[in-house]
Amino acid sequence: MSHTMFHLEVSALTAQAGEFRLGPVELQLPAGAYLVIMGPSGCGKSTLLRTMAGLEPAASGSIRLGGEDVTRQPPQRRGAGWVPQDAGLFPHLDVRRNVTFGLRYLNLPAAEAAARLDEAVTVTGIAGLLTRQPATLSGGEARRVALARALILKPRLLLLDEPLGMLDAPARTALLAALDRLRRGWTGVTLHVTHLEEEARLLPDARRASMTAGKLEMKSLKNEV
Repeated sequence: MSHTMFHLEVSALTAQAGEFRLGPVELQLPAGAYLVIMGPSGCGKSTLLRTMAGLEPAASGSIRLGGEDVTRQPPQRRGAGWVPQDAGLFPHLDVRRNVTFGLRYLNLPAAEAAARLDEAVTVTGIAGLLTRQPATLSGGEARRVALARALILKPRLLLLDEPLGMLDAPARTALLAALDRLRRGWTGVTLHVTHLEEEARLLPDARRASMTAGKLEMKSLKNEV
């Protein structure tokens, strides 16, 4: 099949992280796909996401986004949005400045920057948090802010590392609602990794894959997401 049929195409991808070897990974997903990757701790889920984001180098193979080979591109050029487990917010910046941090490199007109902020805030439901400092946020609030920071850059690929882990029920519900709003209008691809099978059940319409010892296996592939 031609790569033009897929938004994301991963071919024979391998990476080395210490003694751990990832892959080879094969993955083809169309625009709008939401894939939940399940597997135990240490199986390579985070290494896969970091390699996709460009934070770890690929040893071999290729990653194509929208038909473009991004395997050797630096993180800021490949169009991937990264939401780590710890949210990774800048502690000295308030929520608004955390969310808009990446826009300074895009030189956008003020009106477009404001529109992007409004859209990211609406999807993630953080309108009431914009003046807060990261240290005052709950874990769920911090992850929604990190999601907004990724979305404002309009990435082609969104990478979520255990986004619902260690959250209480209300925080999990709020983040799930944000992910549901995102999926309605999302034209990129989302990879969501978790070690909890029950987390995958909270996203019943998502595609699923499992990872064991660095190898990825698709569990189901639906025509629509």
